[in-house]
Amino acid sequence: MIAYMPAVHPDELVYSWCSRYYAHSGFPNYSMALEELFGDKNYRMSYEFSGCFTEDAKAVIDKMIDLGELIERHTMFPYYARFAPQARRSAAYETMISGKHIGKLLPIPTNTEARYLMFCSLCAEEDRRAFGEAYFHRTHQIRHIGICPHHGCTLQSTGIVITANASPRLYVAEEVIPYSSHDEQQPRQTDTALARYMLDVLDQPIPTAPTATIGEYLTHRLRGTQYMSSVGTMRQIARLHSDMKERYTDFQYKEHHIQKVLLGNSFEPHLIMLIAYHLGIPPQELCNGVVSSTSSTDVRTRTRARSSYNTRKGSQVQDWNQLDKDSLPDVRKAIKMLLVDSTSRPRRVTERAVCQLMNWPSKRLDVLPLCKAEVRRFYEAMPQYWAREIVWAYRKLVDSKTKLNWRAIRDLTNIRRCDFLVAQSLLVHYADVETCDKIKTL
Repeated sequence: MIAYMPAVHPDELVYSWCSRYYAHSGFPNYSMALEELFGDKNYRMSYEFSGCFTEDAKAVIDKMIDLGELIERHTMFPYYARFAPQARRSAAYETMISGKHIGKLLPIPTNTEARYLMFCSLCAEEDRRAFGEAYFHRTHQIRHIGICPHHGCTLQSTGIVITANASPRLYVAEEVIPYSSHDEQQPRQTDTALARYMLDVLDQPIPTAPTATIGEYLTHRLRGTQYMSSVGTMRQIARLHSDMKERYTDFQYKEHHIQKVLLGNSFEPHLIMLIAYHLGIPPQELCNGVVSSTSSTDVRTRTRARSSYNTRKGSQVQDWNQLDKDSLPDVRKAIKMLLVDSTSRPRRVTERAVCQLMNWPSKRLDVLPLCKAEVRRFYEAMPQYWAREIVWAYRKLVDSKTKLNWRAIRDLTNIRRCDFLVAQSLLVHYADVETCDKIKTL
């Protein structure tokens, strides 16, 4: 039974708090403290998150601090969850509340780069004067921050590797952080300002109401800058990457990393904050992620810009509205060709596929709203496409009198077994019940 639990200090990691509990309680070894807190003497506590506390430990903690506040103010959850989709963020939060491992719910990098528990010697001095002991600060563990936002000095390493395979040992900061370890190296003023910006982002409350995705928001903020074309349809990724590489020291990201963020396929918080800081986005606006809906004025402006071709040498201004109406029947034929053609492997109805059939540039549908709406009407999720593809493969094998088995289906569709199982519930939309039952037995 836990008889005493020390107070949690400002900006202290939960890991540091539990380590101080071990030191204050007088246990002869850390395994006894782990058993009191988590019910397992070999429990591997996360350096960055909380853990699966026993019911007795939860009862003691609840009297001292709300569990939600503990997660939001004393773990790295806000850093990793800040820009993740709301569904994943909520699922990760509920998982942490229940004490379970968050797995792949949050965008935590899995590269092999070694990371260590960091500290600021000036912060440690202040902590010892104020609380009589040093502790590990959450702020100092922000990935790639490198600088203490409060003192502007370079952070120092404890040599304790942050890894999931680390020893269950509880490292006590007071024993690890030396008393005199000032670093004379002064970082650049730009790096110090960036570190303070990252701290401001970390301390912002996480919005509970639905907001725009981070990719949509950053793309919205690119408009009106040199990194977006005048008509708002082409991102200048190469220029943005070049300017960021020149501005930031040790900038390791490539152009495709920035592209993935803007497309909504990556939620890497460090890169997102670098982009936002470069664009001059205040932390509060970045974290709220509000994007004003596109007004009709914006659409008209964009259309006029596309229509205003130079009329020298006999060139004529293109009437995009008329072209949109005239092209709609041909677009419908292209969609039907993608869906009905039984002589070849099924294809998804996408803007890219339709543009290829129409011999159009890849962005042509951006100025043809009627045609674009027609294409999007036939949008299908990947499981739906897999189901349609599986039915096609089955019928092709039956017609060719080829032996029916899972491997034959896989060779024709290149589908994975897990995706095959996901798509089975949707087969009824593309085949009769008897055919569906036969496919499910493969």
